[in-house]
Formats: sequence, C-alpha cells, structure tokens
Amino acid sequence: MKNYYIILPLLILSIFLSACSGSKKMFKRGQELEEAGMYEQAALAYMDALRRDNDNIEALIALKSTAQIVVDEKYGEFFRAVQGGDDKLAIQSYREAESFRERLSQYNVNIARPAGHEADYEQARDRYCEVRYQEGRSALGAKEFSKAEAIFREINALKSDFKDVPQLLRLSQARPLYNSAMEAFDARKYRLAYRLFDQLESQHGEFENSANLKATALRNGQFGLGLMNFENHTNYGGVEALISSRVTRILQEKNDPFLKLIDRSMISQLTDEQIRAMQGQSDPTTAAEAGKLVGARAILVGELVSMSVEEGNMQRSRRPGYIGRNVTRTNSEGERYTVMTYSKVWYYHVEQASKVNAIFQFKLVDVETGEILATNAINVSEDDQVEYAQYNGETRFLYMGDWTTMDRDKEGDRVLNDSRNKRTLDNQLRARTQLNSIEDMKESVFNKISEQVASEVYNSYMNIQD
Repeated sequence: MKNYYIILPLLILSIFLSACSGSKKMFKRGQELEEAGMYEQAALAYMDALRRDNDNIEALIALKSTAQIVVDEKYGEFFRAVQGGDDKLAIQSYREAESFRERLSQYNVNIARPAGHEADYEQARDRYCEVRYQEGRSALGAKEFSKAEAIFREINALKSDFKDVPQLLRLSQARPLYNSAMEAFDARKYRLAYRLFDQLESQHGEFENSANLKATALRNGQFGLGLMNFENHTNYGGVEALISSRVTRILQEKNDPFLKLIDRSMISQLTDEQIRAMQGQSDPTTAAEAGKLVGARAILVGELVSMSVEEGNMQRSRRPGYIGRNVTRTNSEGERYTVMTYSKVWYYHVEQASKVNAIFQFKLVDVETGEILATNAINVSEDDQVEYAQYNGETRFLYMGDWTTMDRDKEGDRVLNDSRNKRTLDNQLRARTQLNSIEDMKESVFNKISEQVASEVYNSYMNIQD
C-alpha cells in the first residue's frame, strides 16, 4: 500500500511532464508553419498544443494572432465568391469560416464575423437552393430518384424549411420502394411485395395506399396449413399429440405472417369423405371444397410408426488389480529408502447402455390436387451408455493387473503401472455412473422428430411460396 502512494504521484507527474513536453513541441511546430505562411496549419498546431496543455499562454497568444488571419482569408474568399456570382463557392467558404470560428471558441478565442456577411450568405444560400430545387424537381419528373434524393438532402442540410423540400425528400426516398413493391404485387409475388411495403412504412411511414396494399398482399399470399390429428401405431399413448403440439409451436415461432396454421377444431368439422379427399384418397373436387372451407392450401398428416425402448441391464464384472504402498527399508549400510510394494486386489468394471428409437412418417398434401408436396420417414435414436470402475478404498495407487490367483504368486503375474493404463483406470474411476433417464431420452427423441418435421414442412412451404 505504501508503494501505491509513492508510485501514483510519480505516475501523475510523468503524465503531466509528457503533456507539457508535447505541448511545447506542437507550439514550435506551429511557429515553423506560421513562418512559412501556412497560417491555417499553424493555427491547428497551436490548438493541439493547447489541447495538451491549456495553460500554454504562448500557444494561446499565437493562436489568436494566426486565427484572425485565417478567418479574414476565409471570409475574403466568401466575399469574392459573392461578388463573382458563385453562390456554391460562397456557401462553402462561409460555412468553412463559421466552422473554424466555432472550433476557436473551444479555446476561448472569439473572432467576430464581418458586418453584413450573414445577410449576404443567406441571399446566396437561398439563390443556390432555388436552383437546386428546380433541378431536384426535374430529376423527380424524370424518375431519377437517387439524383433527386441527393439534391434534396443537400438543400435540407443548408435550409431544412426551404419550400416543400422535406416532403420532396421523402418522396424521392419512398417512391422507388413503393414502385418496387407494386411491381412485385402486380406479378403476384405477394411475399416480396409485403416485405417491400413493410420496409417502406418502417422507413418512411404510410405512403399513398401502402397500408391497404400490404394487407392485401398478406391476405392473397397467405398459405393455410391444416394440421391433422397425428396417428399412433405404438403402445406409447399420447406421443402423437405431444409431437403435433411441438410441431405447431415450432412453426408458430417462425413468426411468418404468411404461414397460417389452421386450428384442428375447424378441420374436425369436416366429414370423413372430405378429409379423405384432402389426403388425395378420393374426389379432388371434394378436396378443393374442403380446403376452401377451412382456408387450407395443404394439410399435414403424420403417424408414429414405431417406437422402442431398450434399457440395458448393468454388467458388473471383477477385474484383477494391484494396490501399491510405499514401504521404508534400510540397506546394509544403514541408509533408509522407500520402495513401492504391491498387493493383489479386486476392483469392479461396470457397463450399462440404454436406447430409445422412433420412426415417424409425415406427408404434406395439396388439398386441391392431392399431390404430396413433401414426405419423409424420420428415424430418430437417442442412446446413452456408461462405463466406469469401482473400488472400495483409496485409489491413488490402484493399478490394473494381470493375475489369475490372489493367494499365491505365479509366473506371468504383473502390475500394469505404466502411465497409459493408469490414466485409463483413473478415468474409469472418475467416470459418470448414472445413465440419462429413459424419460429424458424419450423427450429428446420427441424434440428431434418435431424439429425435423417442422423444418422440412417449412422448407417445403417456402419453396412453394418462392
């Protein structure tokens, strides 16, 4: 802590001295530029010196002197441009002079604007804006929207309330988007049209009849998808409803305004004949009528074909091993030393595995033609296994072994105490001993089935939309 109170003041002093040194360096740089007649660059150097050390009086005095020369020159350029009728150059020179004066004020250097220049500037600005205004209107008339936008942006930056420039600027920005949206709408590319109308309104607000057209594009382009009750051909009850619910949720989370999921209660009102027709099993005319009745363009049917659960039995077997102990001994010269001795022990090796497998088949069927738009038999498995070692005692010096009789040594008995075998045994001793539950594995299978069905159905729908 004492060192902290010593170092901190030294650090602050070092920073202060560095700043002062940098300030003097920039002051000298400014003097060199001033002597060379480069007054604006010299003024910038003096500003930098003051930024590094605002108590540099020499830099402040020099800045006031050179700044007056720079400002006079900039206003001189402005006056000459006004006299020469170059309004664009006059505006540029005047704004540069004003910008420079504003920077100087940050260092408490205030230089007055010559009398009458502000009025001259406003007259030049208004004349220039009028010329550019007419050019912008001509560009709009020629449907050169990018050019018109650039012109009205320029005018808006000079005088934001000049005539109806804000409205014309919005028109130049919004009209191209609106036209593109209308082209897509007329080509019955309703999804694209909707996206462009939405972009238009988010950037520029409602434009002409964009709100109605956007709503119409959505209505005309919506894809009604009816989800039929899934079937279950297994002994695991309720699974079909669970998968159906999750498929519905995943599709809803797409937040796709064009995908309209048809409530099952509406489909349940149809007759068996109409449902068979929607599935392509009878009269296509009936199918079309049924589809119109519930607003569906396609239906999703599915069935859980099979499901198996294999919960393996625990396989526990004894394995030969050795336990090591450090023993202290004395040699013939009376020196003590330590050696490792090994005793035969049993440890246990345990294995267990479980597996859940399910096959789910789905079809996406066009309600009018009975055409199968997409189909797949999804085979999903989830398995888990554990393999670990058990020993009732200290395991630090437990090793794998190779022996057949515990109570007497035989030729061929050996301790497998090399690093590879020790690492393998230690990993088994630390390994996970509990299998994932069957319920968790079933949940994973159901989720995988639901995600794959929803993904394939949505991709098929997107292909149809495109």
